[in-house]
Amino acid sequence: MRLAGALLAMGYVGAADHGAAILGKAVDPDGIFLPFPTVSLHEQSVERWYETTGDAQGQFRLEKVEPGLYIITISVQGFRDKMLLN
Repeated sequence: MRLAGALLAMGYVGAADHGAAILGKAVDPDGIFLPFPTVSLHEQSVERWYETTGDAQGQFRLEKVEPGLYIITISVQGFRDKMLLN
């Protein structure tokens, strides 16, 4: 079973009270997009969760993400989950 990967970019959207947006594209090790990834963020110190499902081209976006240290998990059917620390 192959490992799902991701290209991630992070940017702030507006003032700090609006949080940030995290966007990216789930790809396999060969750079081929992975459709409909489930992307989760978990901030352990305050038990904060965010989750979204990407589109058919593997693109995803999480809105209004508060500052913190997150574990990012990318799940795609047929692949092992990929976990990243920011």
